[in-house]
Amino acid sequence: MELWQTLKRLPDIAWVKAGKLCARKRPHLLPVYDKVVNAALHAPDDFWLSLHRWMQEQSNVDRLHEVRDDAGIGNDISLLRILDVAIWMRCHGMESVAALSDVHRHLRELSKPGRCVIK
Repeated sequence: MELWQTLKRLPDIAWVKAGKLCARKRPHLLPVYDKVVNAALHAPDDFWLSLHRWMQEQSNVDRLHEVRDDAGIGNDISLLRILDVAIWMRCHGMESVAALSDVHRHLRELSKPGRCVIK
């Protein structure tokens, strides 16, 4: 959090860019949280708490592992990044990708139904 706050104080670094830089620095700890993710999840009151609760469900974690394995992606790609890609795919109309169908279902449980509207 301290890194995020420090980055935000720099010129031309808003919350999205600061968050993406933090996620890049610590991909197994911090997810990408940007306007697309915000819109896809319909800005939950507490994104971090919602994400924490969702990741506590072993079935969700297991499914993210399956998606990563099915895609032939190595363990160096974090489960949080897999989730981020699933959100982006859902948001951009790629919901029919079979390997991510269960992830989409779980995402719908986490978020309200509907398409992403980025404001």
